[in-house]
Amino acid sequence: MTAPADRSEVSRRAQALLREGGMAYYRFAEPHFVRRIGGAAMGLVTLSALALLPFAPPSSPAGWAVAAAILVAGVAVTAALLTDDGRITPRATLPIALAAVAALGALRWLTGQHDPYDVLSVLVIVWAGATHPPRRAAAVVAVALGSEVAGLVSAPSQNAVETLFVHTITWSSLAGLALAWTAAVRAQRELLHEGESRARALARVDALTGLGNRRAFDEALATEVARAARNGRPLSLVVCDLDQFKAINDRHGHLAGDACLRQVAAVVTDTLRRPDACFRWGGDEFAVLLADTAPDGARFVASRVASAIASTCRAPSGRPLSVGIGVASHDIGDMPDTLLARADAALLLAKLPT
Repeated sequence: MTAPADRSEVSRRAQALLREGGMAYYRFAEPHFVRRIGGAAMGLVTLSALALLPFAPPSSPAGWAVAAAILVAGVAVTAALLTDDGRITPRATLPIALAAVAALGALRWLTGQHDPYDVLSVLVIVWAGATHPPRRAAAVVAVALGSEVAGLVSAPSQNAVETLFVHTITWSSLAGLALAWTAAVRAQRELLHEGESRARALARVDALTGLGNRRAFDEALATEVARAARNGRPLSLVVCDLDQFKAINDRHGHLAGDACLRQVAAVVTDTLRRPDACFRWGGDEFAVLLADTAPDGARFVASRVASAIASTCRAPSGRPLSVGIGVASHDIGDMPDTLLARADAALLLAKLPT
């Protein structure tokens, strides 16, 4: 079940969608569902009109020709909606709904009959209400009522006003109920999408340091290597790890080690001022992606990071923390693993005793 707070948020979002309308209202529509429901509605309307023609026929040969054209168009639209692979968007179904209620109005006018054909408009109106924002759904209802008025004027009946009143209330209510239901569904889809986006973002964040984690690093590295290869732009990678980190954990405990990692992460981020380029690569290892940065520039950045850590970060004993750093730059033909391996080799070389 949906919690009360969630229901309140869904209601708020639904009202916001209804007020905003336009493209925002279609953002979380399900195109396949819209097309299939529309195809089913149009198919029922077409088949029902075909079945009703012998009992409520056009009054002239020309009327029969127009009715036949309407039925053929109904079959074509039904087939298009049921077989479409994505070209017909939810927004693009509005002209179909408008044409459908207008066509039913034409059948009423051609036959002089109201009851058989006006009932079929309900199917189109409910579909439109479940698909489009308020103004567009109201336009479909207005066209249906306009066709009703034209039919009543051409063939007046004793209960014309009562019929129009009942249809106005019924059709508007059905469109409104379909609209409210769909707005709530789309609001729920919007909330679900936001939740999934947050979950995906959190899955790429290291909980301890707030930097991107190994998964985020792998994805960013692949993206930047591909961009560098495509555009011929420089790309450098800096990797570093804390000196004597194991000794800190062994002597002062893992909480102290975690505090050291947070210090280093904060300094790296502040020094670069590009938090999206900083990652916690492994346990005490950090990686920095430097797009559009040549080897000399990367070495300068690495030196600045090392100096900032040494002057700012402290071990539990009070001694300055230090890091080993390896730098590698993208070469033609480099794959992500190749660039990372060269940076890692440079890091190992830098940590060898001199």
